[in-house]
Amino acid sequence: MIGTPKSKSAMVGMDIKDFYVGSEVASKKSVLNITYPVKGGLIEDMDAMTEILKSLFNNDMKVGTQETKMLVTEPPNNDPKIREALV
Repeated sequence: MIGTPKSKSAMVGMDIKDFYVGSEVASKKSVLNITYPVKGGLIEDMDAMTEILKSLFNNDMKVGTQETKMLVTEPPNNDPKIREALV
């Protein structure tokens, strides 16, 4: 899940970012618009998914995306545009 601030004024006293991912969303859910980029096993919002992956690699795993390989599986009915974007 990914969250974006409902308004900057609601976030007074908090670390203000353009988006929040995972546990950050859960702790600030009252002041965030929450979206789920994956529905039914298909990526519907590639921009949000990109931000989640960046956060995962940079903040959680602390590795560069260029120096780490990743195996991605996909459902057979995946949109070819999403497949291209993941590569």
